Amino acid sequence: MAHNILEILNKCERRLAKKAKRLDRELQISGQDIFNKSETLQGDEWQRLFISIIQLHIDSLEQSLSQLNFQQGDSPRQANLIIENVTEALRSSESYDKLSLTCQQIEGTSLIVETNSLILTFELDALSTLEQGMRKHILCADDNPDNRQIIKLLLEKMGHKVSTAENGKLALEATLEQEFDLIFLDIQMPVMDGIDTLELIRSTACETPIIAFTAQVYDHEVSHLLNLGFNAWLAKPIDRAKLDDLLLTYLDSRANTQNIEIDPAELEKMKRDYQHSLTIYLQDIEGACLNQDVPHIARIAHALKGSGGNFGFDDITQVAGQLEQACAAQTETLPTEFISDLVNLLNKYKI
Repeated sequence: MAHNILEILNKCERRLAKKAKRLDRELQISGQDIFNKSETLQGDEWQRLFISIIQLHIDSLEQSLSQLNFQQGDSPRQANLIIENVTEALRSSESYDKLSLTCQQIEGTSLIVETNSLILTFELDALSTLEQGMRKHILCADDNPDNRQIIKLLLEKMGHKVSTAENGKLALEATLEQEFDLIFLDIQMPVMDGIDTLELIRSTACETPIIAFTAQVYDHEVSHLLNLGFNAWLAKPIDRAKLDDLLLTYLDSRANTQNIEIDPAELEKMKRDYQHSLTIYLQDIEGACLNQDVPHIARIAHALKGSGGNFGFDDITQVAGQLEQACAAQTETLPTEFISDLVNLLNKYKI
């Protein structure tokens, strides 16, 4: 997929302008149109580059007023950028480290350090002008590694690039450094849940379609998620027909995941890995019961409800769902009968 460099820069500028405003700073960037007709296949790398450049600019504004000024280089296909007032502290910052690393990853980009300034050179002839392809970049955020594995596998077999995150905070950080064509967000995640993550991602002016990836599919719950700003929802365990509809709607992808055949040896390994993980779930259930921790039991049941069916254990999904409902109905005491049913089932399948 070819990306226009100017569009990437403008998007990064808009997203970081809000951060600068919160810090009572004002971004001053000029000369952007040098990149007007330049395209690249390295969209994520250029976004990380511009994010780190603008962040350094914001940090430098604490010391003096200055602006970022992209200038014509020695030839029509070369651009330069000089960042002034770069102190030792700024050269030791995370933004500078990211800037230096990203420069190494982009062909034709060099970084020169002088006493109080950084000089970046962009060789625009090195940029690709290939036509846009159908390969998309998708972010999948879910705290359950089994769910991340299965959706990543399906999407990669369709030819897409897939990044994953195990909680909302990591998902938010990923969206600040890379550009995604579609985002799947689990709702119940540690550190930062899917709803808070959605709100923060949207606050950065990110317009990427965001899909709620959830095991809660009752009508009132789905309506609530859509009202919060999710574009759509995908049930766990994964409904492949629904996934196909989402990919067609938001990516114009007409490939059919229902026709994807996972290698039997690969599928068997995934299934056995899942069965091995059931021992950990059993240990968690035992600990939660000793502590009379009904909310934790509900979280365990929720995780199993969303993952079991992905690996052919539809009965785990069903029984775990019943336990989750029982926990919601009696929040003070353990629903021992439902817990016992799930424990027996997990013992049956664990290896």
